[in-house]
Amino acid sequence: MRWFIWLSQLFYLLLLFYSQLASSSSSSFNSSSPLLCSQDQSSALLQFKQLFSPSEYGSYYCNISYPKMESWKEGTDCCSWDGVTCDSVRGDVIGLDLSCSRLYGTIPSNASLFDLPHLQRLNLAFNDFNYSQISSGFGRFAKNLSSSLASLTLEGCRLRGSLPDLDIFGLQNLRELNLRSLQD
Repeated sequence: MRWFIWLSQLFYLLLLFYSQLASSSSSSFNSSSPLLCSQDQSSALLQFKQLFSPSEYGSYYCNISYPKMESWKEGTDCCSWDGVTCDSVRGDVIGLDLSCSRLYGTIPSNASLFDLPHLQRLNLAFNDFNYSQISSGFGRFAKNLSSSLASLTLEGCRLRGSLPDLDIFGLQNLRELNLRSLQD
């Protein structure tokens, strides 16, 4: 009889343990994981998106051209958006590749793009910025990122002028600078 009581208590404990395990695993499975991208960086990207309207035609230099910013939706993790690369540990936006994205518009000097403090790679090649003057924000942007900016590509994006206040030698980690086809 004792073994029966002992066995029933053991069964009860196992049942209790199993129900706790099942409820905790289902709640962790169903709960949404926290967003990796910080709110300020996500907001900066969404504000930048508002500057442009999608062009009907892509550049003939691009094999594949599509509006990457269409995947950028408020309330979603910006690290999962097309063209956005994030640091896997901190979730900071470190890369932005909007080449061949059919962007049409201009980039003002106060564009929120220049508020991404950890950006290492920026590629805006083969978009249509309507032959607008290169924003003074690019010079400030490059200075602020002098220790991290490794790649800047503005090839064939219909910008004119020169990069203001850009000290190439001050960009310690710059490995690639592509300004081909800028208009004077």
